[in-house]
Amino acid sequence: MRRLFATSTKGLFPLTWLFAIITWLCAPAGPAEAAGATENRPSPNKVIVFVWDGLRPDAVNPADTPNLYRLRKEGVEFVDHHSTYPTFTLMNGGSLATAGFPGTTGFFGNTLWQPGPIGKNQTGRTIDFTQPVFTEDYAVLRALDAYYGHRLLLVETLFSAAQKAGLTTAAIGKSGPAFLQDRAQGGYILLETMAYPDGFVRELQSAGFKVPKYTPLAYPSGAISASSDDPTAFKSSVRLADRVGGVPAVVEG
Repeated sequence: MRRLFATSTKGLFPLTWLFAIITWLCAPAGPAEAAGATENRPSPNKVIVFVWDGLRPDAVNPADTPNLYRLRKEGVEFVDHHSTYPTFTLMNGGSLATAGFPGTTGFFGNTLWQPGPIGKNQTGRTIDFTQPVFTEDYAVLRALDAYYGHRLLLVETLFSAAQKAGLTTAAIGKSGPAFLQDRAQGGYILLETMAYPDGFVRELQSAGFKVPKYTPLAYPSGAISASSDDPTAFKSSVRLADRVGGVPAVVEG
């Protein structure tokens, strides 16, 4: 089976948990899938698109990020990458999802004013769409997409094309840009606030993974349960001696 993964991370998202999930998703095919293989069938292909929000090229070096450095040296380095519109995450997320500029995708910012939609955000709070809303939230994006007749993005996405070609896709990471990759929910989705579809949620739980705390809110009431522990919760930060600068607290694991 061919698979396409896209991940988007920022801030203190617990990377040990994220990499554990990616490793599990990328595991070799199980017996049932392998049983149908033939000698003439091409070997499985796995493509991972990893988006590091705010990672400067000079931060990738042998001392601080040895694995990323090795990946860059042994793989392909894109040396002329830049934002389509700095520094709006979702505008660039739309470009990454579609390969189009904002004027083509129709998505113009992290905050949007659009009276008309109804719905709640990813933590269950009712959203007043008569006021500007922050769009880095899968539930807000889903409500807007429904209001626009599923034309939140005006051009086809990479994931949509991949799914039509028979690839299995997984969007993993930050709630807004990762969900924008697969807003039609045609593949696996694992965000900091939810996992989709329900069969995937149960499979994760059976494998011993705790799903994000707010996952049940993505489903009809009572359809999914989750632990009160939040594996994707942000860790507290500590201040430098000047009491102004901050650094992430050490994350165990």
